[in-house]
Amino acid sequence: MEKRVGSDENGLGGSGRKRRLGGAPLSLPKIRRNPLIEILVVSTGCLNACTYCKTKHARGVLASYTVAELVQRAIEAFNDGVREIWLTSEDLGAYGRDLPRFDYHLPTTPATVAEKWPNHLTLADLLFALVPTIPAGCMLRLGMTNPPYILDQLEEVAAVLRHPRVYAFVHIPVQSGSNSVLESMRRAYTVEEFQRVVECLTSGVHSVDGDKLTVATDLICGFPTETEADFQDTVKLVERYKFPVLFINQFFARPGTPAATMKRVATTAEVKKRTRRLHDLFRSYCPFDGRVGRVYRVLITEASTDSKHWVGHTKAYEQILLPKDPDLQGRIVLVEVTECDKFFMRGKVIDRGPFESLSVGEDDGFQLSLQTVGGPARVPEDICHKSTIPKVILSKTKSGFDSSSVILVAVVLLLAAWVIIKFFGSV
Repeated sequence: MEKRVGSDENGLGGSGRKRRLGGAPLSLPKIRRNPLIEILVVSTGCLNACTYCKTKHARGVLASYTVAELVQRAIEAFNDGVREIWLTSEDLGAYGRDLPRFDYHLPTTPATVAEKWPNHLTLADLLFALVPTIPAGCMLRLGMTNPPYILDQLEEVAAVLRHPRVYAFVHIPVQSGSNSVLESMRRAYTVEEFQRVVECLTSGVHSVDGDKLTVATDLICGFPTETEADFQDTVKLVERYKFPVLFINQFFARPGTPAATMKRVATTAEVKKRTRRLHDLFRSYCPFDGRVGRVYRVLITEASTDSKHWVGHTKAYEQILLPKDPDLQGRIVLVEVTECDKFFMRGKVIDRGPFESLSVGEDDGFQLSLQTVGGPARVPEDICHKSTIPKVILSKTKSGFDSSSVILVAVVLLLAAWVIIKFFGSV
């Protein structure tokens, strides 16, 4: 996509100076595949230089939307009937590092965050501004973030993941359990640093039902420099954490990347064998063992791939399949688990609510704050969840069109009618 240069607005948006944009304006009309889910792109481009990837060639360097643009888009989405927002980008953790802090006034940012990163904005700034806009009955999900850009934000991200209206879910690709391979990939972190991210977040974030944070990760099997010993390090990493969500990819050499010219240590047959071994290891454990009879609140926003069930997600973003009932779509309900599978649970609805969040104790009085060594961070009063939720109108939409799309279609139809009348009237 062609890169644009746009100007920021004053105040929350910015100082009016020109800045580089990598994507389309967020104000454009949008047609959603699922009217209950908004996929909100917070930035384009990347700060990394991985030897196997062409993202930076295609998307360029990091270009973040302003906090004001993203908050406005989120509010509009909720007004359109959206119940779930997914934050996404090439690397969510890198958000804001191209936005100078002195250009922006963000009253929702805790003082400790501004002091910790005085030169640029961060993901923490965005999250502390977005969370108060989430209305009752809605949820926020964080997208993929690489370890280097979340390592210095663990306390801030954990504080957000604890919030009743934010899924306790993170997607952090590790790609390999070997430091040697990670160095060849230019991933800019070590296995030990990845482990620190996982352990800090899992210890600091528990779902309201007592279950741990869900950690999803990615692995590349058969990178050119990967030896059998390197592969065994990856196996040990999976055995240690038993990731409930694991994306296993066999290495593919993309033309024009440094990795494409590297000499391959393992044969194609050996790589295929390693890939099968990883898949077998992943299938050998079930993250939902012992869950039958447990009770959870879930938000229902999707249908299963076979279209026979609703898919409800717990606070930890775990899937529970439920019998289809048109009245349940877009609602938070209480369910009991009746059966467990490798990738999901099955359940039955025992209480239709209404419920405001996935938290058993509700979220009355919940304050988004940081837990730091020196005591609670100085969080401004206006970040308090209850006092800062904007008055948005929630109306469940039946189609994939948002309000802007409907207006645009209406204008086009009126113009077409005018042309027809003028043409036939002159005949």
